[in-house]
Amino acid sequence: MARIVNYWVGTIPNDPLSIQIRDDKGSSVDLGSYTSFIIHLLDSDNNQVDLEGADINAEGYRTGRIIFRFPPDRSVFTKHGEYVMQIEMSNDHRKDFTDVLTFKVRQLGRK
Repeated sequence: MARIVNYWVGTIPNDPLSIQIRDDKGSSVDLGSYTSFIIHLLDSDNNQVDLEGADINAEGYRTGRIIFRFPPDRSVFTKHGEYVMQIEMSNDHRKDFTDVLTFKVRQLGRK
């Protein structure tokens, strides 16, 4: 899952984000044993970003594919810098976390 995605401050992404979950050997993870998927997104100041209205879909659970849609009514990218996302996957007896997905959020005139 380790990759970098670029956005601009104020962007409201229309296209869903396809996230492929892989194990340490690079094989797709079967997500069928998990009953809960929670997205954690931290902004460039390490503050939790409110994802109310976002949608997560694990329809491709057998192939380790999750589709994530950002909230459609507002941007979660309110400042420039590096944002990080991690997915918490759990069931009654187990809790796992994915690697971190990095978002570089740019603002015109700033690096």
